[in-house]
Amino acid sequence: MISIDDIQRVFVDTSAWIDLMNRNERHHADAVAFHKSLVPMTLRITTWGIVSETFTWIRYHVGSREASRWLVSKELLERQGLLQGLAIPLPCTSTFCRNIWSSSRAAHYSLGCR
Repeated sequence: MISIDDIQRVFVDTSAWIDLMNRNERHHADAVAFHKSLVPMTLRITTWGIVSETFTWIRYHVGSREASRWLVSKELLERQGLLQGLAIPLPCTSTFCRNIWSSSRAAHYSLGCR
């Protein structure tokens, strides 16, 4: 059986970030306890999509100040080497983009897909 001391990397999704930041969340205490129980050098992994989603959720549901505070915390973890943000590309192939957007009224907008 794996113990908390054996965890070297943990994937952090939006709900985990929200639970950590928002004291009103049902799982806040559990999230904080889990975060504190991790070995200090445990690498937290997330994606830039999750970062964006988390920032937006906190901004609209908790407040701008708290969202900014969360970004500062996230950046501190990155500088300490404890958080790695991954860029996961969207399935944005030429065929995919053309199929989706060719029937759209917004087809004239640039998608950045080539």
